[in-house]
Amino acid sequence: MNNMKINARFIGKHLVLSAALMGAGLLATENAAWGQLETFEQQLDTLTGSGNALLKQGEAKAIEVILNASRSKNAFYRANSMEVIVHAKDRAIPMLQLGLEDESSVVRFAALISIGKMQEQSLGKRAAEMIDDPNASVRAAAIFAATKCGMEVDASPLAQMLTSRDLELRGNVVMILGMMGNKSAIPMLADMSRAKFSAADSLRDVEQVQFAEAMVRLGRTEALDTIRVRAYRPAPDDGIRVLAISTLGKLHDANMMPGLKKILDDENVNVRVAAATAMAELDSDTGKSVLLKAAEFSSEDVKKSIEAYLAEHGKRSDSEAYRALLANEAAMSQFAGQVRGQAVFGLGLLDDADAARAVVKMLDDELEQARLSAAAALLKSLSRQGVK
Repeated sequence: MNNMKINARFIGKHLVLSAALMGAGLLATENAAWGQLETFEQQLDTLTGSGNALLKQGEAKAIEVILNASRSKNAFYRANSMEVIVHAKDRAIPMLQLGLEDESSVVRFAALISIGKMQEQSLGKRAAEMIDDPNASVRAAAIFAATKCGMEVDASPLAQMLTSRDLELRGNVVMILGMMGNKSAIPMLADMSRAKFSAADSLRDVEQVQFAEAMVRLGRTEALDTIRVRAYRPAPDDGIRVLAISTLGKLHDANMMPGLKKILDDENVNVRVAAATAMAELDSDTGKSVLLKAAEFSSEDVKKSIEAYLAEHGKRSDSEAYRALLANEAAMSQFAGQVRGQAVFGLGLLDDADAARAVVKMLDDELEQARLSAAAALLKSLSRQGVK
């Protein structure tokens, strides 16, 4: 265990439902789908069948989790709900409409990205209007959404945003350029990837992975090497390794399979889970046991991991931070829940009854982020496999 930080990746990257949405009977419909059972725990005891059948039985609960998140006081959870709802298209439009009006820029940004991914033309005009949003990242997302929805808008501001000293804005624009699919952006991305905006090596590594991912998505596959080297290289922050490994999985880098198998034995639980999830992205269940174990990760597991790390590396510069974490029960509980939330994404990619049961079970997790991660994994799996 080199670092206790969690990189809950973008789902990678909050709303009060209106009376109109509630009036549509969504909650009533979802609650009715659970039959007469009093609690979700009782429902879990009745789940049977194949992986897809189990996931389908948990679909209504997943929608309920997303709706609850969309009403959260926490903008992060509201933004997550905007990202997740894209996998439940028949329910997405009213929620995304509300997301566009949210007071939080992160929620508006997430809603626009989802609209662009869905290419939801009915929201294209509204997306185009948001090019004048006061937040630069939201303006960038509005250009992406409007373009993907068939609207003619000026995309040239993205080039200027790419030179910003704002790390968050620049990262968002890099991601958007990769998703827009315009190969003419490759030279610009390549040039800007060589500019050193960040003094900190860890931030520089994050930027390099972001730029490389965008270029790979646009067709420059040799940029994969930039990401691969960071999957192997020891770093002060294992978050870089997690980011690199997760990105290679999303890009379906089959050449990484031998390396990923070795990484499954890494001492850091986050790295192990990232490798197992990347393998699942490549249609391999080799990391299934890692994911199932991580889905049960508890505060006691965190405690044991820290104690083992301190026993071996107690004189390192980060040891005091670990001792502080060891003394904070709430922080250890939060960390354990985040590990479970990471693991569920990989489990959702496996066509397996054990994995599906773990996903559905996590819909009742004590931590909201873990529940939302489970809902995202479940709906994404059903959408990916075309389950109706």
